[in-house]
Amino acid sequence: MAKVLFLQYFYMEQLGIMSLAAILKRAGNECRVAIGQKDIIRQLRSWQPDVVGSTCYSGQEEWLTKMFDEAKSINRDITTITGGPGPSLEPQILDAQSVDIVCLGEGDRPMSELVNRLNQRQDFSDVPNLWLKRNGKAVHNDVENLIEDLDSLPFPDREIYRPYPFIYNNPTKHILTSRGCLFNCSFCYNSKWSQIYKNKGKYLRLRSIDNVIEELKSIKRNHDFSNFLFRDSNFLIKKDWVLEFLKRYKDEIHTPFYCNAIASLLDEELVKALKDSGCFLLGFGVESGIESYRMNILNKKVTDKQIHRASDLLRRYGLPFYTTNMLGLPGEDLQAALKTIELNRKIRPTTSWYALYTPYPGEALTEYAKQNGYLKETRLSLKNSSSYNRSLLVQKDIRQIENLQKFVYLISVFPSFLRLAKVLIRLPFNFLYKVIHDISYLVFFVRRCRRWTFGQLFKESIVAAKYYKN
Repeated sequence: MAKVLFLQYFYMEQLGIMSLAAILKRAGNECRVAIGQKDIIRQLRSWQPDVVGSTCYSGQEEWLTKMFDEAKSINRDITTITGGPGPSLEPQILDAQSVDIVCLGEGDRPMSELVNRLNQRQDFSDVPNLWLKRNGKAVHNDVENLIEDLDSLPFPDREIYRPYPFIYNNPTKHILTSRGCLFNCSFCYNSKWSQIYKNKGKYLRLRSIDNVIEELKSIKRNHDFSNFLFRDSNFLIKKDWVLEFLKRYKDEIHTPFYCNAIASLLDEELVKALKDSGCFLLGFGVESGIESYRMNILNKKVTDKQIHRASDLLRRYGLPFYTTNMLGLPGEDLQAALKTIELNRKIRPTTSWYALYTPYPGEALTEYAKQNGYLKETRLSLKNSSSYNRSLLVQKDIRQIENLQKFVYLISVFPSFLRLAKVLIRLPFNFLYKVIHDISYLVFFVRRCRRWTFGQLFKESIVAAKYYKN
């Protein structure tokens, strides 16, 4: 049986890797994960895997090809494969010499079939979803139909992270109850991903309540943790399912959790059920403070009235909530960015998250930015793809908006600071601004979301810094 090594850049659990590992292990293969360049090279040399795979996000391509180069230099017969949002939207990474295979879309069955054929020493050039090179020519296979019965998949293999205590012992365990999305936001990979699967089955699929409850019970039996995070893009997508699930969750699981939703779907019945079943935090996207821009350019069909109604309901039932927002959107000037902050001030979330807009390849909003002359540089890297540092757009007020984002967490907590911030954002960006952003982000967003004391925040920051240094 094959030995499969998954590579990671970030120190956080990835449901995709855990899911693939569970499928491969069920067939008798061995799976490990390696995080960070030092450990990746160590395991490549000591364990000698047959297959090396990695989820790749836009901006990580250079890092990924460097790691695959290392793998090939150690064993030229090793098979390398990448997938995820980046390669699925821009499979040109296959042009890199050390990349053997790109998997488009969902990789459960394609990865399983690939490894099975490698074990049997059979040709795998016709496996659905795979793009690969054969005798100097590119082979592009169509994607297969989507997996309709999600209950047929094994639970994610969380044991794969046991060698990494920082991840394995994390107090938050991530869960997915569904795949796909009904919405078509122009800044989200789901809009393009759903096009890849056009006429290939129902894009939104939900697990059965029994199946999710069974996984949650399994986690409770085998892990020491404090809360669950439902990672679904919109946990409330099907009201009847959610209400029945929350009733059973309260009776059988009774563990604190948090989740994400769309403000337009929140109603009193759902908010009450969330609060009663142990939800301690709910997040929803505001994105832009200008309704017409949100509705028409971002294609997020949520009105200001729905946002105000959702926030009023959440406060009425004492359910803390946070919002997600973007600054520096294509065509946005300083006044428009300030309106996003102002809308958040009016709805009074427990905390808010603000990112600088990043133009990810393949997304409709990226094409809008190109067509309107806001985007000149199109190649993302780990240095320029951060949603916390600098913008790639060329437009009015963009440097002031970059600086504004560094002070936004202070402004959210101390609104009177805005007057001074309007002066500071006119100055050139400097390292102090980044320090202010990072500290205020930890204190006013991370700590509030995770309900940490300052002592816990300090402890977790030290541990995280140690891991990222390594």
